Amino acid sequence: MKRVLAGASTAAVVCALVSVTSPAAHAAGATLSVPSRYRTITAAIAAARSGDTVLVAPGTYRENITISGKYVKVKASSSNPAQTVIAGNSGRSPVMFQNVPSSGGASLQGFRIVSGSAPSGQGGAITVANNASPRIQGNDIESNRSEDGGGILVYNHSSPTIIYNTIKNNTASTFGGGVFAVIGSSPQIYGNTITGNHAYGGGGIYLEDDVSHTSYRSTPNVSRNNITNNRASQAGGGIMLRTGVNAVIARNTISGNAAPYGGGIHLETTGSTPTVTTNVITGNSAITSASQPGSGSGGGIAVFGKSRPGIGHNTITGNRASKFGGGIVLAESSVSVVTGNNIAKNSVVGTEAGAAGGGIFEANSDSQMVNNVLRQNTAPVGGGVAVSGTGSWTLVNNTVVSNTATQGGQAAGGGLYVSRKTSGKMSVVNNVFNSNNDYQIFEYGAFATYYNNLVTNDGRGMFFSFSAHPITTISALNNSAQVYAVDNVTGSPGFLNGPAFDYRIAASSPAVDTARSVGAPTVDIRNVHRPTGVRADIGAYEYKPGA
Repeated sequence: MKRVLAGASTAAVVCALVSVTSPAAHAAGATLSVPSRYRTITAAIAAARSGDTVLVAPGTYRENITISGKYVKVKASSSNPAQTVIAGNSGRSPVMFQNVPSSGGASLQGFRIVSGSAPSGQGGAITVANNASPRIQGNDIESNRSEDGGGILVYNHSSPTIIYNTIKNNTASTFGGGVFAVIGSSPQIYGNTITGNHAYGGGGIYLEDDVSHTSYRSTPNVSRNNITNNRASQAGGGIMLRTGVNAVIARNTISGNAAPYGGGIHLETTGSTPTVTTNVITGNSAITSASQPGSGSGGGIAVFGKSRPGIGHNTITGNRASKFGGGIVLAESSVSVVTGNNIAKNSVVGTEAGAAGGGIFEANSDSQMVNNVLRQNTAPVGGGVAVSGTGSWTLVNNTVVSNTATQGGQAAGGGLYVSRKTSGKMSVVNNVFNSNNDYQIFEYGAFATYYNNLVTNDGRGMFFSFSAHPITTISALNNSAQVYAVDNVTGSPGFLNGPAFDYRIAASSPAVDTARSVGAPTVDIRNVHRPTGVRADIGAYEYKPGA
């Protein structure tokens, strides 16, 4: 699964400072009108002082503007961006901010910036560089192109607030079709519609700190955006995070994006600790590309390159991959905490050897998978979860229901598939495995420990390995000489309404008060305290009367 992926070239992203014309004398906080008083936006900015507003009437302005070293608000007078167009000349960003810290209030609001074409080191529509942190609000940024940052490029310790914009159909030949940020930059990206953009890496958004200083850490925030139908030729159809980014990705809708790796989100951050929380990640795809050997991984989320993310409380549904991890793939020495997610109806659609992990696929990495619900996911093997290779993995208090191994004719593990584990450990504790096809759990040349799980005899049986052969009773599982299994239970899990995907459990469930206390989480998927009874309960839901 190893890929060759170049980082953003810091040397290529260089934005020269421009000279600033001395402003004409006037009172601070003035409004400078274009074109009634100043014929061009450029002339008004040159005359403006820090704290002034340049107010622009509807029209098309064929100029390239720069705000540098002073805090000027450039605002369209119309509330409809389509009426006020900045159509810059090719060869430079239509809009450029430099050396305007956030405290000064520099901003750009209400414009349509279209068909820009910028050189290497500048954004197709907007460049924010060299300690600049303006507010970019309510603009339509469409059909622009550049090498990096087809829509917006952010560079060199710049942290703009990018809010309530439409960033659409922009193209970067390398990284960041919609937004690109590097070198100590931490943009705050809120409430935008980012759609139809394309790049080699990071079709919608690309974030990186500094590839030459891997210990540096930037802290971008990507929240409440609608990130849809973006494409990357290599990785990160919707969002791509690279070296040194401790980003927060929260409460976004990330849908319909595509890339060979990480259709929705691709994380490859070299030890950084991004968080991916409370997002809706749906309908994304990671389909094998002939130009990307080993691709087709992580339809919803791909985690590679020693990343250390927290992935929590997301809805990850209806994503697909050709080979690994229809919902999530965890690989390449990454260390992940995956907790409280609803992972449903994801699929691995390829049939090549080794294709696995409809919900989650993990290989050669470490993870904790806690309090998740995995339902109705499909893959040739490991419909719910598949793990392989080196690493230490814990699967604790998950509910794994109605997943399907599609290989057919062979044991393949509808719920859990454990294969070729060569080092580390695999602990499977306090999980519900119910109504998965084939066998609930399948081991192939690998050995895990199974404590206090509720395993039903659905499909072809509870458990299969080539040493233990089929196991169809809980006593045979707990007493098998070939399987390390202790205190597992069976029976109907007692879901309140399984057909409606309500996997809370009734008081009569055999999961109640039968979990292993050691290693159990202190809360359930809803943040209900564990235990509510004598002991904690098995599965993602703790029984609580009336809840």
